[in-house]
Amino acid sequence: KCCPHCQGTKLLGKGRYQRRVRHLDCFKETTHLIVHTHRFLCVSCGRSFIPRLPGILPGRHSSEPFREAIYQQHQDGVCTRTLARSRELGQATVARIYQQFTRRKAA
Repeated sequence: KCCPHCQGTKLLGKGRYQRRVRHLDCFKETTHLIVHTHRFLCVSCGRSFIPRLPGILPGRHSSEPFREAIYQQHQDGVCTRTLARSRELGQATVARIYQQFTRRKAA
């Protein structure tokens, strides 16, 4: 492990950290992943950080497979309002996820 800011390798543990993110539904039930990780302090630059988690982008409250499923359903013709109601999300969130994935696919 190394610091994402300065690439330093001298790290101190600052304690445990827990992330809760929305994941793919299982048997039509809302599913959340609870991921336990650690927060680290870089001795070189003095900044603290949480290591990147595979499949969960920084600042997101949902996993990439969940976001991909939202994009695919919207792409297949499910309207924003219906998708938002069935997934218990806001319409703006569904639209934002669709826009982000559309930009990724275009790039």
